[in-house]
Amino acid sequence: MRTLLASSVSALVLAVSVSAVGEAQTRVSRADANAAIAAMGLDQSRADEISFDSGRFTRSDYVFTNVVFHIDEDDSEPTKAGEDDFNVDFDGGELLVEEMRFSAPRLASDGRVMFDAFSMSGLSAQGDDGEGLSLDSLEIAGPDADFAAMIAEAFANPGESEDEDFELGEDPFDRIAMSGFQVVDSEDGPTTVSLGSMILEHDDAEALARFEMTDFLIETDEGDDGPVRIALGEVRIEGLSTETTDEWFAAIENDNMSSFMQSYMNAATVNPASLFSEFVLSDFDFQAAGIDLSLASVTAENEMRRGEVHSSVVMDRLHFSADSDHENGAQIAAGLMMLGYSELNLHAVGNTIYEPERGRAYTSGDNYYVVEDAFRIDFSQDVEGYNEYSALMAELVADAAENGEDASEEAAMAAMAALQVNEFSVRITDQSILDRAFGAMATQQGIAPEQARAQASALVLLGAASAGPMVPAPLMSELTSAVSSFLNNGGSVTVGMRPTSPTSVGDMMMIVEQDEPDIDRLGISVSAEPAQ
Repeated sequence: MRTLLASSVSALVLAVSVSAVGEAQTRVSRADANAAIAAMGLDQSRADEISFDSGRFTRSDYVFTNVVFHIDEDDSEPTKAGEDDFNVDFDGGELLVEEMRFSAPRLASDGRVMFDAFSMSGLSAQGDDGEGLSLDSLEIAGPDADFAAMIAEAFANPGESEDEDFELGEDPFDRIAMSGFQVVDSEDGPTTVSLGSMILEHDDAEALARFEMTDFLIETDEGDDGPVRIALGEVRIEGLSTETTDEWFAAIENDNMSSFMQSYMNAATVNPASLFSEFVLSDFDFQAAGIDLSLASVTAENEMRRGEVHSSVVMDRLHFSADSDHENGAQIAAGLMMLGYSELNLHAVGNTIYEPERGRAYTSGDNYYVVEDAFRIDFSQDVEGYNEYSALMAELVADAAENGEDASEEAAMAAMAALQVNEFSVRITDQSILDRAFGAMATQQGIAPEQARAQASALVLLGAASAGPMVPAPLMSELTSAVSSFLNNGGSVTVGMRPTSPTSVGDMMMIVEQDEPDIDRLGISVSAEPAQ
């Protein structure tokens, strides 16, 4: 029997900080509180498992100080773990808690323990092989009857309850939070997992939740290819729709993949506001195997205005570089250096307006990707038919999952055929990538960069000649002229499509497959602009 560590830490992984969230605390008598405390085995009747310096009743709270959970040795066969598994073992040790508090502990009419809030502070444990665990605070506010009973059961029967499955109800708590969490495993070299804070709040009246996590870090010297570091400064979600997430959990629990996919596709394609109002991620850093990938920030916002969802995304500086002194990184660094780069930095902006009732999504304002000192891609689109597309894709994925097969290409194309393209365009602007690419090509072939450009232009003309009657002559002339100008002079090239009449993706596929395709109906245009 592992005593309380496994059970309370499993609750800990779910949990964290709480006050009564503005609600008046339930008043309980000393006798009621003592009955609940005894039911959890916290009345000194099991001092060999749980001991403490003091336990006192004050203003409807029961407060314990200097609590010690004595962790029994586990005599069962150890689970076979892989070489790189993170495995922290505190068997035979002690979990120390400076203070543990139950707010308004009492017994419900069914005999189960209830309380308004539960908190621990100053947690720590040490293993024989250098393992360590510490947690500044862990609090749970407003647990429902089932969640409170689960926590109480973990105290009362830790060895019996640790392996039992527990399912949270629809509204299991008001707020849960932790701060200052850290685990260290030293068995195969130092590995540290730490978390500054985590908070999850739930507002039942609005069916909304808020999640925030800060200062997450994993560090180890024992990765397959050397040290590994994964860090995240902050991730935050505001206005998380518990109505939508409850739909997902219920569908998954009932093995209703079709229902889950329908709800998911609706949120992904036409109504992201049904999932959250704001998402923020900042200061992400990944370093491993000679690779350095970092992200300064990404922010997404969804706002409902008069039946429309206005959605925006801003990604600031996604950085990529490679360590030339590392075996894996050296190959990548050499490839970047051929183009004259020591690093790549990407920025992106997107603005989309969704019309859920109509199943339409169209861009508005700035929409682009930029790789610094390389190129910029601007795009716009106006597409509808997403409601039918989502329904077909949901059915397609659900059927494939239930049958254990990959989705058929025919079914996927049928779903795509439901989309109607009103307008689409993409513009690529050279910001030195052409000079770099032709310079690298020239170096490899031992020719001048101008010759490399001429070769690329010749390939464009050769491709145009081989297209034959498939592409109307005026469009082919536009294409070859624009692409050749772009390759030789830089600037930008734009490809646009504005069908002369409503045209679905299915119509486009039929047009392309015709012996003499009516390309003019698609309203395709290609143009180039010189460098500014």
